[in-house]
Amino acid sequence: MSEHILSEGQADLFEGVVCNLSADKLKMDENFKSALMTDISLRAKGFGYANTLCFYRLMYEEYMQWGLRNYIYLISERMNNFGEYVVVIDKPEELISKIEKAVKRENYKFICGPVKYRKPKLNGKSARDGYSMTVKMDDMINLRDYSSSILNNRTCFDKMDKFSWQNEWRVILYRGEKSVEPYRLEIGNIRDICHWVTIDNLENEIKCCLENGVIKNKINGYYGNASKDEVRELFCELGENKAELLAVIG
Repeated sequence: MSEHILSEGQADLFEGVVCNLSADKLKMDENFKSALMTDISLRAKGFGYANTLCFYRLMYEEYMQWGLRNYIYLISERMNNFGEYVVVIDKPEELISKIEKAVKRENYKFICGPVKYRKPKLNGKSARDGYSMTVKMDDMINLRDYSSSILNNRTCFDKMDKFSWQNEWRVILYRGEKSVEPYRLEIGNIRDICHWVTIDNLENEIKCCLENGVIKNKINGYYGNASKDEVRELFCELGENKAELLAVIG
């Protein structure tokens, strides 16, 4: 799909989307339907109440050459726009453990893991190319009224493929509160499981961490006291099953 279907000024079409719908099953003006460039998206109101903590997940490959261990990795220069310093989590499994203990203490739900980057589609095929705009229906709809038209469900871990350079790993916290304000979960001191480095020294630091075994691929899949589907349903119910209907036309 072309990068130009959605402008950089527009929000990620998939962020907060709980499902996609086929326009063929909706009562919609035929002229409008013919202008669709992607499937219809429903952005859940309840997903807006999710407290999200985001990390960059380093992806690398290890190989041996002439008896020496080497590593291949790539970090987009666009990540430099996020700040001057980088906090490197040396022991991610212990970070998850700290979060889990704090969540249990507060009687919350959480799940953490990698974001999935997806390409927008239209009727099961690649989205149409060309200039476009995203339009939103004025009124909220009820998700249950559209259950028979759902093509696929989405969770709090779905984003558009054009953001794949972020390699995001996130923590989703469900507190059961209708609040869009930031929330601080007290997990205790983490100085013993992380260290910091400046952006200018990041590449050398990563190389050093890899060579000394500080960074290891120990965290795979999703962790938490709830599944992705369970958290999805909890947020939908918190938002009274209401959603915005979004369409990309052009």
